Amino acid sequence: MDMEILEEVKKIIKKNERLIVGVSGGVDSAVLLDILAKVKKDLSLEIIVAHLNHGLRKDAIIDQNLVYELAKKYNYKFVVRKIKLPRKNIEEAGREARYKFFNEVLNETKADSIVTAHTKNDQAETVLLNLARGAGLKGLKGMEQISGNLKRPFLNVSREAILAYARENKLKWREDPSNKDLSFARNRVRLKVIPELAKINPKIVDNVKRSAEILKELDDFLSEHFKKEFKALKEDENLTFGLKKLKRLPEFLQKEILAEAIREIDPKALSTEHLENILKIIKTDGTKETSLGRGLKAMKIYDRLVIGPLKLAPEAKHKKKLLGSLKWDDYSFEAKKAKLDRETPDSVFIDGEKIKELYIRGWKEGDFIYFDPKRKRKKLSNLFIDNKVPKIIRRNYPIIVNESDEVVWVPFLKLNSKLKAGKTAKKVINLKVKLNEKK
Repeated sequence: MDMEILEEVKKIIKKNERLIVGVSGGVDSAVLLDILAKVKKDLSLEIIVAHLNHGLRKDAIIDQNLVYELAKKYNYKFVVRKIKLPRKNIEEAGREARYKFFNEVLNETKADSIVTAHTKNDQAETVLLNLARGAGLKGLKGMEQISGNLKRPFLNVSREAILAYARENKLKWREDPSNKDLSFARNRVRLKVIPELAKINPKIVDNVKRSAEILKELDDFLSEHFKKEFKALKEDENLTFGLKKLKRLPEFLQKEILAEAIREIDPKALSTEHLENILKIIKTDGTKETSLGRGLKAMKIYDRLVIGPLKLAPEAKHKKKLLGSLKWDDYSFEAKKAKLDRETPDSVFIDGEKIKELYIRGWKEGDFIYFDPKRKRKKLSNLFIDNKVPKIIRRNYPIIVNESDEVVWVPFLKLNSKLKAGKTAKKVINLKVKLNEKK
């Protein structure tokens, strides 16, 4: 059994690595430290033990002292940090805090990898938890043995094998009393759900792990299949889809594309409910939108679907004076005296004697522009609708105004008919705009 565990570690730990090893003081991490001690010389490893004291229990200092003694025993460097977790969502907050801490230590020490002692049983618990929460393919494949700079060498090793190793080698560890607290979802899965499922099939842990591996293979295939498509779909921080192309795909593939799109922006905004809501608005007529939470929306605008954060560009909140040349968000503007010439969507001519100053600001609800020589007005919101400008783009759309905050020009769309330079204009100002190229 010792050799099997050793081989699992050697499979994913490379020579000459500097490792940050997350250690709680439990049996899994105690075995991990002992195994690493056995391969340290052969692999020329440098090991730094990292322990996070969550500050949830008065006796947490006992765990901390034990981990310190274990690090000292193997002559490993030891890093500890104490925090205070919020009382809400303790499991999730604790997990986030641990990985944040491990990554900070990784960066501070210029280490190569973070190593944790998750076992095959932890994998089964994770998959079953994700299944109960309605996870999709990504969640049902569980944890990966190597994920970026994170390595889990025990993911193919059972908790029973870990316990047998610890007893045989007379290791010290500490049982966390909170591991029996049934108010935590993971504990209920481990102590209640899995034992009941084991009555149906004693190999439940192995079978869940095997299913997760099959789903991982499927997910890897789909991810590779869609990489090229995502590059074409992504526009800055938003993702835009042509609905004709998307609707041709089977619904399962539509969901996977949409799920990946949300992950690109904010993985925590992803849920089965959100995916179902997006599919609903895709199937309806007209312009529709649905909230994804966390400041995100999915919007169906004519034959397009836009997913993105609804936040204003910094420039949209402020008015800037236009003198000569000016960069504003993704645009470059220029205002200069010129001779009257042909008007184009990105170059217009105004009567300089009818304005004193020019400014650029973001679009505001209620803005309007004089539309024709008869001084008919049109709301900019309607102008945007007529020109199929997505709502997510309108929020940051630049508007040229005068000293009275009257709309002079909506770039690419419309010039104020009152201020347009005629043939008799004595002072002509040429306004130009161009989109800056993304690097």
